[in-house]
Amino acid sequence: MEEELSNEVHNHYTAAKAREEKKVLQRELQAREHLLSAFGSTSHRLMTAKQLVSGAADKQRFQQLKQEVEKLGQSPSHTELQILMSSFDNLVQQEEQELTDAVVTAVSRQEQAESRDQHELEDLKAKMLKLDSSAQTPAIATKTERNKLERICAVTMSGVKARHLQREVQCVAIRFAIALVSELTLP
Repeated sequence: MEEELSNEVHNHYTAAKAREEKKVLQRELQAREHLLSAFGSTSHRLMTAKQLVSGAADKQRFQQLKQEVEKLGQSPSHTELQILMSSFDNLVQQEEQELTDAVVTAVSRQEQAESRDQHELEDLKAKMLKLDSSAQTPAIATKTERNKLERICAVTMSGVKARHLQREVQCVAIRFAIALVSELTLP
């Protein structure tokens, strides 16, 4: 009986521990989902930045400016302006390439982080499912154990009641015997 009580306490402890673990995992799951949502926003913003860096509108304006310079003719100032425009174009292309490389690197890192967090989130969900399934098994076992203990307690209580009733009957019999002996001994 002591072993059964110990098993019931252990099962109750296991079920309570599983419930608390589930609560903690649910909070962590919510936090990770929020984090992934924020990462998604960051990735979107980085892709928008990449598009802005390689913006076609700025390139069109620069091309229009180059065409305007070419319309000026072949004067010495025009040649100097073309050289400056060419140098400026090279600098813009270099800066654009550096910015694009930086954004692409940031996007790559962000995607790797998102992927890693997504895998961790899936692992966490799997752990929660496993915890749910393992929590249900002890609950069923606890119910079965509880039914056994209730039967044992009922049998024990009926034994206690029977012994109590037997004592009461013995006490009544002793009183009756004492009363009978005192009646017989009185002259």
